[in-house]
Amino acid sequence: MSQARRKQSPAAQLEAPRFENGKGLLIAGLRGHYTAETMNNIPAQWPRFAPYIGKIPDRWVGAAYGVCWLLVEGLDFCQAFEVPAPPARPENLEL
Repeated sequence: MSQARRKQSPAAQLEAPRFENGKGLLIAGLRGHYTAETMNNIPAQWPRFAPYIGKIPDRWVGAAYGVCWLLVEGLDFCQAFEVPAPPARPENLEL
């Protein structure tokens, strides 16, 4: 198909990325390790995190974050929410 006849993707209409300097966050979340072969399993981690939302006292309401750490052998991915101070750590969540 020629480029002239190809439909525009909705992603082509996104705003340009921006970088902001923000405050440091203390987050609590569910962390998983992934390799190049298993990275497509990251979306399945969100349903395991969802039951924790709204169940932890003093959690900041309004946003959930996806945080990743690049490692030599893949990456670690954590779904998390901001907490104002270290809460009693719920089972399976990391600070």
